[in-house]
Amino acid sequence: MPFTTWSNLEAKMRDDYASGKWRTKSYDFDGMRKEFFTPAEFLKVFSDVEARAAAEQGDYCTRTCARAGDR
Repeated sequence: MPFTTWSNLEAKMRDDYASGKWRTKSYDFDGMRKEFFTPAEFLKVFSDVEARAAAEQGDYCTRTCARAGDR
């Protein structure tokens, strides 16, 4: 399945992890194909995908610094 959105990839990876299918699948994103051999590798990439999905949905916001200016 080709890459569509980070949210879709997050949902697919979450389902595959719950069912154990992550061991036999590969994922295409960022122009690369990823295969995972340990749960730690999978979870490391999954956390990055979660962050990108949150940013894509607008739930993620960065901090802004307000300055006093001339005061």
